[in-house]
Amino acid sequence: VAGRVVRHGPLATAPAVGERVVVYGPWGCGRCARCAVGAENYCERRTALDAARAGTGVGLGRDGGMADLVLVPSGRLLVPVGDLAAVQAAPLTDAALTAYHAVAAVRRTLADDPAGSAGAPGLGGSRQLAVPALAAPAPAPARRRPPPPHPASPEEALTLAEECGAHFGTLLRSDTASVLRNRTGGAGAAAVLDFVGSHSSLELAAGVLRAGGELAVVGSGGGELTVRKPGTLPPGARISLPFWGTLPE
Repeated sequence: VAGRVVRHGPLATAPAVGERVVVYGPWGCGRCARCAVGAENYCERRTALDAARAGTGVGLGRDGGMADLVLVPSGRLLVPVGDLAAVQAAPLTDAALTAYHAVAAVRRTLADDPAGSAGAPGLGGSRQLAVPALAAPAPAPARRRPPPPHPASPEEALTLAEECGAHFGTLLRSDTASVLRNRTGGAGAAAVLDFVGSHSSLELAAGVLRAGGELAVVGSGGGELTVRKPGTLPPGARISLPFWGTLPE
């Protein structure tokens, strides 16, 4: 959500009325240990806030960005964006923040496994924004035409991923896990970010993850992954469920 501050409550001081801002999406209690460091996406009182119907974010029990006006409980949840166009600023608090947060988590795995590789299955906006983040620190072109948010076909999605910095892309087929494993010399990927979270994407993720690798399930596609030892996941595998991102991010 991107907009302009139009009015203050009696205790609010900043940002100033008239300032252009984006709204940080997940709203915590603002007082627990997680919120104290800006990780309101992992607020320790989220369950209690849900139970009290207090709302846990913009559009989550409170009015969202489709409303004419959005009532934000605290100025800490507003981030000034200067003259950045709203159409560019708005996705940064959700699709981009979610991708950035997930990539930051798996970067620790990649740092410990410099020979490893990362994959990001999915066609959504977050996946599209994750690819440049994974490709860093390679410099990006200074000026680039903004990519379309929704490719019309899987083939166009692959082309877009390559434009964003992906080294390799392939469509989902019966042999996709083998194809991806072969790209890593048979070892598999050190990190997999699943931006779909469906049964088929989770099955693929488990099939390409290397021993000691990390699977970050970012998408909420309703899929299930059975965790069993021994099972389909490789030895030493770690699973994370990143949600949105932090205020510092």
